[in-house]
This record gives sequence, C-alpha cells and structure tokens, in this order.
Amino acid sequence: MTRQVDKLVSIIIPCYNNELFVRAAIDSALNQSYDRVETIVIDDGSKDSSLEIVRSFGDRVRWETIPNQGAPTARNRGVELAQGEYIKFLDADDLLLPDSIERQVKLAIELPIERKEIVYGDALRIDDLGEHLPSYALQPRQPTGDPIVHILSHCPLTSCPLHQKAYLQAIGGFDLTLPRGQEHDLHLRLVLSGVEFVHHPHPVYQYREYT
Repeated sequence: MTRQVDKLVSIIIPCYNNELFVRAAIDSALNQSYDRVETIVIDDGSKDSSLEIVRSFGDRVRWETIPNQGAPTARNRGVELAQGEYIKFLDADDLLLPDSIERQVKLAIELPIERKEIVYGDALRIDDLGEHLPSYALQPRQPTGDPIVHILSHCPLTSCPLHQKAYLQAIGGFDLTLPRGQEHDLHLRLVLSGVEFVHHPHPVYQYREYT
C-alpha cells in the first residue's frame, strides 16, 4: 500500500548578495507541483537589494536576516526554523525543477521505515544566462560497495538530496569551521552516522556556474 503523500517539506535558501538570481530561486521553490512546502530564506547580511527582493514575496516566504557568517550558518539557522519533516537546501542562484519535491517525497516515503535512508537525484548545470552546460549523472553505490568510499568519490551537490530534518539535527548540521566543501563533510558525517544515500537517476535542480 502506498503511504499518503502529505509530508511538509522546508526549502531553505541561504542568500548573500544574490540580487540577480534570488527572485528566480524563490519562484522555483514556490512553484513546486507539491503543495506541502514552506520556503525559508535566510539573508546572510546582504549589502545589495537581495533582502528587499525577499521581502517583496510577503507572507509566501518566511525570512530572517542575520549578520554575515557564511552559507553553513544560514543553512543551519534555516533548519532551526523549519517545521518540515523533510529539508531541501537550495542556493539563491540555483533553481529547483517544478516536480523536484513531489518526485522525491514520493520516493522517500516508500523507503523502509526501519532503515536510515535518504533519496537524492541529479543536477543540471546552467550558466548565468540559464543556458545548459554539459552535465553528468551521479553513480549509485553498488550493493557490495563501501558507503564511505562511495560518498567520498561520488558526493552529491548540496541540493541533490531530500534530507530528513532529524538526521541533520542528530549530527549538528553543517560544520561552521570549514571554509569550503561543507556539503562533502555533511554527507560524510551522515554516512558515518548510519544514513544510506539512495540514488534515483533523475534531475532535481539546476546548478548555476558562473564567474
């Protein structure tokens, strides 16, 4: 029997000086085909018009502004505010595909209850104009493969997984001491805590690459 799809998902968007792209990122969160979604934007002390753009969405978005401390702090604060059982991280210059949340929630609720598993999909790469760049699909772990070796060599990007809030809280969220690669560290610590990453080969968001 298929379990009822009614889980609340919190989409958390850290934003620092992303006035060019943050509106599109928020729109992609609000326009999901899955309607049990809350969108949380943590403005990380932006000095451009990002916060003004965020506030223009009114009560469709929950937002908070904090002194500039970096994306890991903003994401962790978003998790603290989140009411959803599931968490989707989205950077302010990226875009969720319209069926991303619906697809991943349906997959997630079919996972065995007795196992600690989360689903993740693939990313499509785009440039600053939204034009597609060469992309590649992630490789699933083979049944005999070591989960630690696999996550070190095939780590998904930040917005590929649909996280469970409880698993993030159990490991303390993102490590605020790391200057870069925080998602690699987060995913490794999740695996070390017993979480299994389950890959489903479909794109879930557009990752923007630009200089």
